[in-house]
Amino acid sequence: MVEKPDDTRDDRIDALEARISALEARLDGEDRAPAADRPVTAEHQNADPEPDSRTAPPATSTTTASATTTSASGPDPENRFFALETLKEIAPESGAVFYTGVVRTPEGRKAEWQFARPADDLHALDFANSAASFAALSHPTRLRILQAIYSGTRTVAELAATDDFGTTGQIYHHVNQLAAAGWLRSPARGSWEVPGERIVPLLTLLLITQG
Repeated sequence: MVEKPDDTRDDRIDALEARISALEARLDGEDRAPAADRPVTAEHQNADPEPDSRTAPPATSTTTASATTTSASGPDPENRFFALETLKEIAPESGAVFYTGVVRTPEGRKAEWQFARPADDLHALDFANSAASFAALSHPTRLRILQAIYSGTRTVAELAATDDFGTTGQIYHHVNQLAAAGWLRSPARGSWEVPGERIVPLLTLLLITQG
């Protein structure tokens, strides 16, 4: 027996993706084509684009300012739950989880990221499959190494020179665990960085621990 696709569910997901993209457009203040006229996905990443020529700090950049400036089409700055309320309007009956961010790192890299999934999809996951990713972040030294690399340190030699992270062998062990879990990558031999697509997720996890 061939199982018939759940067209209704697919339609709900398509609608969720379209509305979330519309929310993103409101957040970044950019003029965009209507959702029906452009491809829409539940994920959006624009990590490490070409460096721009602006020298203004992030707090005065166009993207950051637009999130706190009142406009005819933008969110109400008096309503700190505008994103939650919008998501409640567009999510399927079971709900959805959505996070997004626009970041300039301490070393000047830029990352934009949006991710959303219906709650039903998340309920169907095997939570245990995420153990390796969580475990990689469960050691204080690994978190300090990750923060150092996020802030601009690039090599194991630079990390070892500070005497803050253990021996060179211990540092390699930690770096390899972070890389295996996807929190680090090596763009060139001997050099390490946080992947652009992991910048906002990493900061989201840190934000969660502060709540």
